[in-house]
Amino acid sequence: MARVVEDIRRYRAATEQLIEGLRNQISSSDDDIAALEGGISMEEKMRRSGSSNLSRELTRRFDEFEAVRRDIRVSITAALLDDGLSAAEIGELFGVTRQLANRFARDARAAQGGAGRDPVGDHNL
Repeated sequence: MARVVEDIRRYRAATEQLIEGLRNQISSSDDDIAALEGGISMEEKMRRSGSSNLSRELTRRFDEFEAVRRDIRVSITAALLDDGLSAAEIGELFGVTRQLANRFARDARAAQGGAGRDPVGDHNL
């Protein structure tokens, strides 16, 4: 359970970072609207605002969020497997298909150093 708790903390931190990046994007969009309505060209506005840096930073935050989201799904899946849940049950809890839950299970086993067998069709993953 310690890994799940740590992954939840990382997920929360990544969520906060993503929210901050999205707020920066909203602010930049508001600035863009005001500048464009004030007669500044799109090119000039983009050069002044450092648009490319903002875009790269937001992409980095999305990538980090998705990586942490994957990690938390894997660690939660490992805990659910330890509790004896099936792929169908795990899929239901996550709101995903049994096939995707099977992929989570494979990833969880690989992260734990398991055999990595294909659990498709295995009711008691």
